[in-house]
Amino acid sequence: MQKTIFIKKIFLPKKSLFQEFIIDLMDRVDGLTGRKNAPSTRTKQKRVLAATLVIEGLYRCFCSQSRGIALAVPHHPNAYKAGDENKINEIGYKILISVVDAMEAMGWLDRKMGRRTGDDVGDTTELRPSGALLEAFKRVGVAWQEILPISDVIHLRNYGEDKSLEAETSSEYSRKKQKLKYRQKPPDSDSTRKMESNLKGINKNFCKQCICLYVSNESFKTLGMQMTLGLKKSLYGFARGEQYPRYLDLSMIQLRRIFSRDSMQMGGRFYGGWWQFMPKKYRIHITINFQATIEVDYSGLHPLMMYHLEGLTPPDGDMYDIGIWKTAKEREQKRPIVKEFFNAIVNDEYGQYRMTKKSKDILGLSNTQLRAKIAETHPKIAHRFNSGYGLTLQYEDSKIAERVMLLLLKEDVTCLPVHDSFIVQHSDRAKLIAAMNLAYKERFGVEISHKAAFLYEVDESQQPIHEREFAFPTVAHKPGDEFVHLDRDALFTMHQESIHYQYCRSWRPKRQNLPISVKLSSRG
Repeated sequence: MQKTIFIKKIFLPKKSLFQEFIIDLMDRVDGLTGRKNAPSTRTKQKRVLAATLVIEGLYRCFCSQSRGIALAVPHHPNAYKAGDENKINEIGYKILISVVDAMEAMGWLDRKMGRRTGDDVGDTTELRPSGALLEAFKRVGVAWQEILPISDVIHLRNYGEDKSLEAETSSEYSRKKQKLKYRQKPPDSDSTRKMESNLKGINKNFCKQCICLYVSNESFKTLGMQMTLGLKKSLYGFARGEQYPRYLDLSMIQLRRIFSRDSMQMGGRFYGGWWQFMPKKYRIHITINFQATIEVDYSGLHPLMMYHLEGLTPPDGDMYDIGIWKTAKEREQKRPIVKEFFNAIVNDEYGQYRMTKKSKDILGLSNTQLRAKIAETHPKIAHRFNSGYGLTLQYEDSKIAERVMLLLLKEDVTCLPVHDSFIVQHSDRAKLIAAMNLAYKERFGVEISHKAAFLYEVDESQQPIHEREFAFPTVAHKPGDEFVHLDRDALFTMHQESIHYQYCRSWRPKRQNLPISVKLSSRG
């Protein structure tokens, strides 16, 4: 299997942009498949669902900007079973394949048959749009669609699906990974129902918003290819929770809360938003409803929580400063490595985590030396290293993240979580910081510091800190104004061919006259 989007991963829109194709297909599917008897009403409904799923899946492949990406559709009955969440369970094998057969006969898709080497083992059949359907995709471009709400938002998983551990070579870990491999049903309790209700409310809001990236079309393509680099996977691997290569899908805007090790007090972080999967350097270019955004994150969150959960007072300063840098440039290079290593060894029960050779060269330290320096800096919490305590910390930060999002939702502010950081429109920065301060203080009785990243930051000499891909025409503004207003007409004229413009313009045409403003900001 090459780079693919598995059909089970497709999110359906409230109203398809390709309804005429679905109607045409339904009118002709009987003749194309050779069926003589009239189908039942239920069969017709299932066919419509199958046709919508395949067409929307092919459209997602088109929108992903990843050259050659395909829709993976299993062509064996074993991949289909009603009620089995590990298999395709909403549509039967015969109905889905009959729709694919009809679409191929009409010239709407190209099909590359998969190859089976055993039970649930092999390469899955790949579909790619062609003919009139592909031409329709090109005419529509990358368009916004309101996605139907998902129902299963709370997931309880086990040890084997905890990807935070990297002890692949540990025989004990491998044994447990094979033994525990499927999702469990979350407990039917008041707290679970409350979490479910909260998250559905958050997702309902996300489904109404236009979340995109303000980058060039070339950068969209580069990002799409970067996200889909990975090893080939099979249906065998998919059924056992292995990770497929990522892909860019702007319809992935709903979150799931995932707990680990059969415990509703381990893990619990929010996953599923496309902004969480892409390389970090692109997040600064995210827009919400045409507006520039800012990302604010807690500084040193997990080390601070480790102290607070122990009832201890943390040391002053940067939690990741272990005395190995002297200049700002050194800090910029070394701090991310120390942070990653710190958080990894809290999770890594079997002592398998290792820095890359490049990271060791940058730090000038071995794994053993770095671990010793961290323990020397934080002796009061060193007993938590290699303990698996990270899942407890994730549970704590997930509760804080939920509180932040709910506080902002009450103020009609859309807030995109990235675990311990949050993205909002830049004009909502003060509200976000207030919510973050309140959420942490409610849990631990104190406030902690945070840092922010904003595309339009300038340094002390008013020079841009971050690289910007587009020029930004502005209208006249008075000296001292807090906001610089972008010239919408000039902006649209410049970038009418951009994916960002097309996607956002298709969001809500009635709102096309909303003002675009960017706050003049210096670092911090």
